[in-house]
Amino acid sequence: MAWELPERATSVFVGIPHQGLVSTAWAMNVLRALSPYLARAKLFTIQGHPIDVSRDSLVERAIAGKADYVYFLDSDIYTTPDTLGRLMRLNLPIVSALYYRRHALQVTDEMLPHLPENARKSLQTKRELGMPVHTCAVWKDFTYRDESGAELRSFRPIFDGEFTEGQLIEVDGIPMGCCLIQTSVFRKLPKPWFYWTLGRERFMFEDDVSKNVQYTAGTFGCSEDLHFSLLARKYGFPLLCDTSLVVGHESKVIVGVSGRFEVIES
Repeated sequence: MAWELPERATSVFVGIPHQGLVSTAWAMNVLRALSPYLARAKLFTIQGHPIDVSRDSLVERAIAGKADYVYFLDSDIYTTPDTLGRLMRLNLPIVSALYYRRHALQVTDEMLPHLPENARKSLQTKRELGMPVHTCAVWKDFTYRDESGAELRSFRPIFDGEFTEGQLIEVDGIPMGCCLIQTSVFRKLPKPWFYWTLGRERFMFEDDVSKNVQYTAGTFGCSEDLHFSLLARKYGFPLLCDTSLVVGHESKVIVGVSGRFEVIES
């Protein structure tokens, strides 16, 4: 079958961090999506901890169990029975499926001049019409200058039209919602692998890879997935996203391809 794991794979650790209850629809979806792999995959979940602590703990459990892969699956991501198998067949150190952010992007006048022309026109039109803008949950490096003229480092979403759909693309920041990582990657990276620095005092992470990232004016640091992205890139690991493999993101509805709302199917 198309979703069978390759023979070379010995074990997969499925790590699901979450903060509370999950929806019935998501529970039914994950049962259907992972059932083909249960003979060769171990499923673990963790809750009640900060997200960076949860992800580090899940990786440590995977390494202790001698798993070949860590498959991060968030408790609001909707996949299909072939998702994991297709990611594994790529045989890459780090690869993510493509999904869209569940929260609409707030497009501001200050943001527009920094964006590619085709994306700027599309966003302007949607803003004028009052349409929500849902962007891919993959990121590219972004530098800009503040009011004093100082250059700041940040990330911005990759917009539709900036990549060829149906291809494997390299990105600068990758989400963890549906991401497959070889455990050998973590053995080569220093801890913490995941570190939420956004909103913390800068002195707390002065020697960290995220020390120069400014997410919003006056606030340094980044989320745990972007921290991992910076760390992986520092140690030479490319971040790939398979844009042919689109999964859903649960909000009050499912945010699917190109930000369209889709009916929940379980």
